[in-house]
Amino acid sequence: MIDLDELTDLDIRDLATLLVEQTPSWEGTPQGQWRSVLELFTLRLASSDRQIVARELFLLRDAYDVLIAAAQRDGALDERESILRRVNVLVALAESSTDDLEVDDLATAVKRMVLEDLPIALELAWAKAPFWRTSSTDEIREMRFAKNLLSPLKPIAERGLNSDDSAQVDAWLGLLPSLP
Repeated sequence: MIDLDELTDLDIRDLATLLVEQTPSWEGTPQGQWRSVLELFTLRLASSDRQIVARELFLLRDAYDVLIAAAQRDGALDERESILRRVNVLVALAESSTDDLEVDDLATAVKRMVLEDLPIALELAWAKAPFWRTSSTDEIREMRFAKNLLSPLKPIAERGLNSDDSAQVDAWLGLLPSLP
């Protein structure tokens, strides 16, 4: 079982190592506990004042993926929140990394993830965005989710290796101010 008191004493690297090495073997965890561990990890990651070196990048990314999967399996996160959290953490890792190649790899990965998970086609979004106030509630939610997915990409929009993905992201970012 997870003991939050013990986890709060760990730094981000030790916490990530523990999560990757011992999860998902922690059985009997009370419902909602995984979300607490996810919040602790996110807080540790956000409050880390040092640059992330390449060898830590994969460990932190793997630990976050383990936590997202566990919280989702536990019912503490739905699919959309999981995607948003993954996008935000990948952008945060890219911004904290000291390795330009890793930053480009992360930027490429996060752009691809966002493009795959957008709930609406670009052409349809361009057609509907100016008139979103007259759209149905479901359409507004779809456009809002698209905006929430795309907004974190602004700081890394120029990074990455795939020009096709970058061109699509640029087109979406041009639409961003018009989305609800």
